[in-house]
Amino acid sequence: MRVPFAAVSNCLGLSSTSADPQVTEIAGLIRGAGRPAGGTFPAADAEFLVTEAILGLVDGWCAAAPVVLAVDDLQWADSASVLVLHRLGRVAGQLPLLLAAARRSGGRGADLAPLVRSWEARGADALTLGPLDETSIATLAGQVVGAKAGAGLRDAVTAAGGNPLYVIELARTLTGNSGQAPDEAQGTGPDARASATMPESLIAVVTRRLAGLSSQARQILQLAAVLGPSFTVAELSAVLATPPLEFLGVIQEAAAAGVLAAESDRLAFRHEVIRQALYESLPASARSALHLQAGQALAAAGVPVERAAQHLLAGTTLDPRTVEWLVRSAGQLTARAPDLAADLLARVCDTAGAAGDLAAPLRLALANALLRAGRYTAAEATAAKALAVGPDRGSRGKLGWVLAQSILNQGRVQAALEEARRELDDCDLSQAERARFHGLAAQCLHLLSTSGPEPAMKESEAARDASLASGDPYAMAYGLQAVAGAWRWQGRLRSGSPERAWSGWSTRTRSASAG
Repeated sequence: MRVPFAAVSNCLGLSSTSADPQVTEIAGLIRGAGRPAGGTFPAADAEFLVTEAILGLVDGWCAAAPVVLAVDDLQWADSASVLVLHRLGRVAGQLPLLLAAARRSGGRGADLAPLVRSWEARGADALTLGPLDETSIATLAGQVVGAKAGAGLRDAVTAAGGNPLYVIELARTLTGNSGQAPDEAQGTGPDARASATMPESLIAVVTRRLAGLSSQARQILQLAAVLGPSFTVAELSAVLATPPLEFLGVIQEAAAAGVLAAESDRLAFRHEVIRQALYESLPASARSALHLQAGQALAAAGVPVERAAQHLLAGTTLDPRTVEWLVRSAGQLTARAPDLAADLLARVCDTAGAAGDLAAPLRLALANALLRAGRYTAAEATAAKALAVGPDRGSRGKLGWVLAQSILNQGRVQAALEEARRELDDCDLSQAERARFHGLAAQCLHLLSTSGPEPAMKESEAARDASLASGDPYAMAYGLQAVAGAWRWQGRLRSGSPERAWSGWSTRTRSASAG
């Protein structure tokens, strides 16, 4: 849920290793390809580019053949993927496209309500799937074992609470295809219900099912359960610190037992009930330690930073080595998954371990992540606090930039202008930073002016000249945009674009140089 476009990427197979160049291009956009290294790249702009690219991809597929796009567990989808589904729903009636999605009731109901309303307004069929009744449970259990379910089996599978997946797993495990539940299973009472937390009875059932595996297989599967519903052999190898060849037999054993299944280049637990039971059979302290171990190993292995960060956030402790990695990777993680970066950095900054030489870069990284995530109030507070503490020389201008941007994004233009001017009074700003603040101040002045463009034009032209002299792309964008805005206000519509502003400035510069 914390990684933008994660659900739709998984659904559509958006991989950088795809043979389809359009797919690999979109995968690159999602990973941050083409984004500038410095400054702030608005999250909304990046989301728009990726969304449009995905819509174009699906449209091309539909032109070739009918397409079915199915998403399960929609309640866990990230917000960017939900936006893509919303956009696809708007055009599904015009294309040979079938959209199907399933979600649990309860969690994230409010977040998904706009999507559901949008689909229903366009003729979608909404089906409410309640728990299976007793007759259906008995029928399903009988189908699993290939015989009529006996009284013992019928009583035992009530622990599934009408959840068909749990019914299937319980029936398979309890009966061994005999059609009768063993005596020890009779204690699985009818009051147990499937929930977000795995029932103890079901954990015991799954544990008994896995008892036929070797001890090595059970241990490795528990660690694999920590990695998530699916994982690569390379990831498991990194966490185990063991070459894949040494546990290949375990993979084959688990696949033969129906625990793991191959999905493209990944391995996945055949049923989530098995993974969850393995995961919850570990003590909480052990799970936390394993998440830390997994996060560190994946970070060292060079996997996508958000994959390692998810495990670090799931744990409860962070050691100094991990904090150092987070400082080094903060920029990349923020560009890829700003909400995840913000939550993880906030945890680190709240601990005593964030003191010392890493405190200043951590506070700057947190402020940047909050800004990228669109959490402007928190970004403003974090940047202001960091400035009050007394940042190092290299962080002063960057924190001021986050503060000014956070204020401006909350609609407080006058306060943003004042902050920009305060920063311009700082003699320690670099040329690029000074040019950026010039451009921001010019734009603020343009927005605030009520008497025409003249008051802002002089500052806009100065900002443009400073930005072009600095060579900083972001400063140039702000300076040129400020001049273009003033030109548009004057009615010079054909001139009022950043491209025209650049062209006019460069032409005058060449003429002056020739003279």
